[in-house]
Amino acid sequence: NLDISEEEEKILKINDSIVTIILPAQRRVVNLAMSDDEVKLEQARKILYEVVLPGQGRMIESFGKMIAIEQRRISELDKVASQLVASIRWNSSVLIGTVMVAVIFLAFIVIGRIRKIQYKLINSYEFMEQEVIKRTSELSITRDEMQGYIDIVDKYVITSHTNSKGIITYASDAFCRISKYSEAELLGHPHNLVRHPDMPKSLYVDMWSTIRQGKPWRGEIKNRAKDGSSYWVDVNIEPEINENKEIT
Repeated sequence: NLDISEEEEKILKINDSIVTIILPAQRRVVNLAMSDDEVKLEQARKILYEVVLPGQGRMIESFGKMIAIEQRRISELDKVASQLVASIRWNSSVLIGTVMVAVIFLAFIVIGRIRKIQYKLINSYEFMEQEVIKRTSELSITRDEMQGYIDIVDKYVITSHTNSKGIITYASDAFCRISKYSEAELLGHPHNLVRHPDMPKSLYVDMWSTIRQGKPWRGEIKNRAKDGSSYWVDVNIEPEINENKEIT
């Protein structure tokens, strides 16, 4: 076996560094692609076209450089062999045969090295492919489990989402049952639809002041259902903050 040259070693190190970048990026693409959120799907496409595909292109380019190095080495060996043959033509055919055997032997070594490099690159691709398949399967199972949890929460936990103006954008089944409003009657309407007149305005002033600071708020609130009956809830409000640190 011949040691890999410094130039080849450098190319292999570059290839390894590319793999360490592509693999997490490819997993990120799979994670984002599993979502129905158009923003996340756009992020997945961006990572795919800006990181994963260019990285794979660089890996192929590295492989091409390795092949070029080995082809150049074979060409140099062939040139040396030709020179040797030319210089010893006057000698016996036995010497010529010996030189040719040496050239063939060296060619086999070079081919072996090319195959070794190919094997490393193929293994890298196969490992990435297996990881993606494995991760996709895990995400599919996790997604089904999460959907099960969401269904349970929707059925048994009084939950609602509002925008920054207090307009209801989501209402769980449990919220609809206790408030006696249908989902259609709640969505698009202000949350004070269920506010009970017994509750002091100062409580809501404190609540909105806390939320607008990006802090969670907790307290007990008396609400009024559609039929006029009242019910108490232990409220825990968590403001949603976007990437620009704005409350949505």
